[in-house]
Amino acid sequence: MRIDRRPRVRWAWSAGAATLAALVLPAALAPAAHAGGPSPPAAAGAPRAVCGRPVTGSARCAAVELTAERPQAAQPGAASSTPPCQPPIPAEGCKGLRPADLHTAYGLPATAPATTTVAIVDAWDDPRLAHDLGVFDEEFGLPPCTVADHCLTKVNQLGQRKPLPAANGEWAVEIALDVETVHSVCQNCRVLLVEAQSAEPADLEAAENRAVTLGAQEITNSWYFEEEPALDSSAFDHPGIVVTAAAGDEGFRNWELVEEVGGTKKRRSGEGPPPGPVNYPASSPHVVAVGGTRLALEPTTGAWAGESVWNGAGVGGSACSEHFAAPGWQSQLGDWPEVGCAEDRAVADVAAIADPHVGFAVYDSEPEQPGLTPYWVRVGGTSLSSPLIAAAYALAGGAGGVDYPARTLYENAEREPLSLHDVQSGSNGECTNRPTEEQLLEGLSACSVAEEGASCSEQRICVAGPGYDGPSGVGTPDGLGAFAPVSEASKTQQAITFASTAPAAARVGAGVYVLSASASSGLPVHLTSGAPSVCAVAGALVTFVEPGHCTLNADQAGDATFAQAAQAHQSFTVGLGEQTIAFASSPPPAAHLGDGPYVLAATATSGLAVTLASETPAVCTISGATVSYDAVGTCTVLATQAGSSDWEPAPPARQSFGVAGRVQTITFSSTAPAGAIVEGASYVVAAAASSGLPVSFTSRTPAVCALTGTTVSFAAAGTCTLAADQAGDGEWEAASEALQSFTVDAAAVAAVPEPKPEPEAEPEPEELAETLPYQLSLAPASAVTLSLPSVRARAGAILIRSQSTGAGVLRWRLTFGAITHSTRACSTRLHTCTRRVLFGAGAITLAGTATTPLTVRPGASAIAAMRGSSKRADGVPVTVTLVLRASSGSSEVQRAVVVLFKPAGGSGASGARPNGAPHK
Repeated sequence: MRIDRRPRVRWAWSAGAATLAALVLPAALAPAAHAGGPSPPAAAGAPRAVCGRPVTGSARCAAVELTAERPQAAQPGAASSTPPCQPPIPAEGCKGLRPADLHTAYGLPATAPATTTVAIVDAWDDPRLAHDLGVFDEEFGLPPCTVADHCLTKVNQLGQRKPLPAANGEWAVEIALDVETVHSVCQNCRVLLVEAQSAEPADLEAAENRAVTLGAQEITNSWYFEEEPALDSSAFDHPGIVVTAAAGDEGFRNWELVEEVGGTKKRRSGEGPPPGPVNYPASSPHVVAVGGTRLALEPTTGAWAGESVWNGAGVGGSACSEHFAAPGWQSQLGDWPEVGCAEDRAVADVAAIADPHVGFAVYDSEPEQPGLTPYWVRVGGTSLSSPLIAAAYALAGGAGGVDYPARTLYENAEREPLSLHDVQSGSNGECTNRPTEEQLLEGLSACSVAEEGASCSEQRICVAGPGYDGPSGVGTPDGLGAFAPVSEASKTQQAITFASTAPAAARVGAGVYVLSASASSGLPVHLTSGAPSVCAVAGALVTFVEPGHCTLNADQAGDATFAQAAQAHQSFTVGLGEQTIAFASSPPPAAHLGDGPYVLAATATSGLAVTLASETPAVCTISGATVSYDAVGTCTVLATQAGSSDWEPAPPARQSFGVAGRVQTITFSSTAPAGAIVEGASYVVAAAASSGLPVSFTSRTPAVCALTGTTVSFAAAGTCTLAADQAGDGEWEAASEALQSFTVDAAAVAAVPEPKPEPEAEPEPEELAETLPYQLSLAPASAVTLSLPSVRARAGAILIRSQSTGAGVLRWRLTFGAITHSTRACSTRLHTCTRRVLFGAGAITLAGTATTPLTVRPGASAIAAMRGSSKRADGVPVTVTLVLRASSGSSEVQRAVVVLFKPAGGSGASGARPNGAPHK
């Protein structure tokens, strides 16, 4: 015997007998006789979800089958009278629980007091169902249930026998499990199978409603979606009919994410997405949500020996709804605060065997996959517990006049607790430990209850305990006492009164009305709308949907002490809604003709479409929501909403803004002159506006440059600034003023032609050995070469010759030092003895390749200063400064040389010293 030393309820089985392997909960022997020999052994193997993970939005069936069952050796101490399960004969319990085991374990009779119809809603078709049910009945000695005797009926979601949906091997296992379980538990019940044409919500809901119209008193649903608000359907709200739904097989909030590796399921270990929501339709308060357990039986009698929460290879589902409030019969439980769901609906309501390692023997000959025909297979999951509970309700006479039969379970749990097995051991919370191979094959959790309970902070929504808990609900069946409605005659009557006054002028969309009602019992009142198309109720808030007559209903379902209250009503009229229009777009701050369009946006508080139009079509037009500009002026757009059957017309809304002319710019097409000089060549200015309109010109510096039309003349040295303007017209805005500035240099000194040489030829001056400037170029290899200045003694002048290969302006300035005191006076004050005297200055424009001689003569004052101050026989040193500025815009280049100059008649020699070199 294998002993599990963790604080959980565990058990192990021999090949021929089951022996309790840990703490066994107190057991009440079932009244029904056990048949078929010793209790079936639990098998070791790998569970597999029958239906693979569905595409998004589709339902998943909740069947879990045990594959690769491993033969078990006899355990020490096993009863010698227990025969081995070889060959694996289902009737001997070798493929899971038998019909008689379900009756013995849960104390259920085999037949209902009156013939009733239990409906099964599944997707797709099991084409071999009738044949397989016949094999199953014969194996276990059950009364036949055939199509011919109207015990078995199979239809599509329209209620028609043909055509049936396409066959599906996975869902065929689910269908076989559901039908064979219902027939095993309630053997005189009619079985109605309604097959949806797909696993999509709309098809399954259509099949659900069809089951009601075909007279079903109990409906079981062994499939689920993850809960979403969009799945809140009326298909599961059928007062007076028992609707059961599987809670799921993936644990608290569907935490178990599994993968199949080599046919073995392995649980994740901490990685992956977080747990998801509760399953639907089990989360609907209109259904009986059924959880899953692991069941232990007495080896020889088959009596109930204990149950724990199913958690191992597969886990029973539970969670708090994120969409539905807890119904009164659930939230009024004495231990409800310990559950952890606050005001939200908790899943499950009740539970039964779901662990596939114990499982139920199912016969299915429709191949799940090509080439695979399982025939007899051990199947569990909440797909087993849901039809079992639906059939138990049928045995008890159905809903018994109770609108929502889950209420009956809660009332009996408090009044008649012995009618239920209270599951107090285990948890379906998350386990992140990797199970050993042995734990995996035996379906055991690798975590302690404390580790699993961390998922829900050890609250009852995932940890079992006395009374209600999420994994097992109020417990598992112990006879039919929990399913029989409490007698209303013995209960105290109660009445409902409204504490809020109906609105006198309700309008569609106009705020909410807070509804308030109370029951004399003090129990919470359930509020609904009798005209949901006119007024909708969410909790206590009433919203107005469309005009008409609104009726609000208040109900109190009662409990174990108080009878159901008579429904109370409150009515009033809802009128047309008042709506307004608001612009969601801001007008352009500076609209101009030619700009891109403005996209207008306006909405009505009703949500109805708004109509847009232009009230100034000469200025702007509208196409859809796009505003185009056509002329200068004020654009006004109009937004209207004409109303509907629910809404009054909206007051018109307007938006206005200005539209200005097109924007134009001015560009100069003429280049400012680079060598403008006073009284030099004129400049013709030219500019164009992008509008094509004519441009006018003015001079901003008339003292420097003057304009006559477009011709610019230069009057003085300085900066010349010209302005170009365009005033615009009816279509174009005035252009921004454009300016053009350039420098005007001083007037050029006319070059004096070189005089004819004297009869006695003077030697030509030596050429400077360098060019001025060195690399100044107006075109490739262009420059200016200057000769050494030379003195023309007879002419009384200094000669400068330039040879240019590029355009520019050449300026010159000649100065010398003159003595202002006597030699004796200067001996003590040398710094005051001389002053600089201007010999001559001027400028000339170089037009291109040319040789230009320049003759510079001193003025009378310069000659007088020379004669009065020169004591040297060879003449006065004159500094010649030359400045060249090329038309290309390059920086100015300056050179200086010194020449000795003696007025006409002097005897000194004249010569030049470049760059200030001393004269020798």
